[in-house]
Amino acid sequence: MTTRIVCGPPCSGKNYYVEQHREPDDVVIDWDAIAVELGSPKQHHHPKPMYDRIAAEYERRLAQVEEDPPTDVDVWIIRGLAEHAERKAWATRFNAEVITLTPPRDVLVQRARERPASKLTVWSIDRWLERARRDPAPAVGTDPSPTPATSW
Repeated sequence: MTTRIVCGPPCSGKNYYVEQHREPDDVVIDWDAIAVELGSPKQHHHPKPMYDRIAAEYERRLAQVEEDPPTDVDVWIIRGLAEHAERKAWATRFNAEVITLTPPRDVLVQRARERPASKLTVWSIDRWLERARRDPAPAVGTDPSPTPATSW
């Protein structure tokens, strides 16, 4: 089966892309979904006291896929990974395809304004874009205007 890493800035449509392309039994590893499973009251920008628990569970799931990859379903890993070197390292680690979603900044900001904590989300978008400029690479796959999977 195939492992795919779907990356991009906040509001780029990573979850939407996965929801549109995955099969029902595929494995999806997503920081935000794990946070909500663990009791976060927010969809994004989770309470700081939860970060260690979220990170531990996210890493546990990644390690499980790394050590014993499923043979009957695909794996989808959702992660920001702004820099090409990060994407390359993760692709190697998981023997994965990388799909980078890169809508224009104005599209990202427009979507961010629909979320709670929009100022923090815009700051996160700009931080991602700056990091991506420091280590650019052509995206393996892009979707310039995916629609968000959740209403914020």
